[in-house]
Order: sequence, then C-alpha cells, then structure tokens
Amino acid sequence: MYILCAMHNLNNAITKPTSITETSNTLLGPIIISNGINYITADTLEVPFNIMDPIATFIHLDIYTNHHKIFQRKIYLYKRASFRPLNHDISNIDWDDVWNEDVIIDKITGKFTSKLDELIEQYIPSKILTLRSKDKRIRDRLRKQ
Repeated sequence: MYILCAMHNLNNAITKPTSITETSNTLLGPIIISNGINYITADTLEVPFNIMDPIATFIHLDIYTNHHKIFQRKIYLYKRASFRPLNHDISNIDWDDVWNEDVIIDKITGKFTSKLDELIEQYIPSKILTLRSKDKRIRDRLRKQ
C-alpha cells in the first residue's frame, strides 16, 4: 500500500491498527486521501470486539467551499409606471373569452397571468438587478422600497 500511495500522491490518514487479534495488529480500514487534502482528525472508533471487527475508522475533513451565489431579479420601477393607460387596457380586456375557453383552472389562471404580464411589461418599466449572496444590504433596501 505504501508504494501505491507514493505512486499516486496519496496518503493514508489512519495510522492505528483496525484489526487486533492475539497474534497480530493489522490495518484493515485505511482512509486513502490525496496529499493536498487537509483534514482535522482521522482515527479509529472504540467499539467492543464482539460488535465489530475490524474496528471502524472515521475522518473529519476540513473542506472549504465557495458559496457565492449570484442570481438575477427583475425589479419593477413603479414610480415611472403609466397606471391610467394600464387600468384602461385591463378594463377593456374581454375576460369572458379567457374564462369560457377552458374549464381547467390551471389553464384559466395561466391565461389570466399572461394577459396581465403583457400589459405590465407595456406600462411598467423594469430593470434586471444582479444580486450576490454578500449583497444582503441591497436586498434589505429593496424590500423596504
């Protein structure tokens, strides 16, 4: 195992024997990791011999992950919206056509939403805002506005 680990830049994190008998102490539960991986601790668990043989091994890895999530959000600029023409166009939609075409509530809701979205896009300006996980203050300010 030593030659195999040396050839592939690997390391055995367990140094204690995991199978102990009256005549021998053997390492049967190695944990093989890359030499570049940092770990906090690796050891054997003290388990009674009548429950488990060989002895169990464990490793506590020190893993750093970069969780900088980036997502985009559409922000409507209501202060620059044209509400009178929007309300006028909404009141002029023949909603009976939307309701009477289908009896499935999901389809009716989808049609209602798409009609409303069309008008909103026409009369309420918007912009795309890119948010990062470290930009929490910006998100808080957006909620208050």
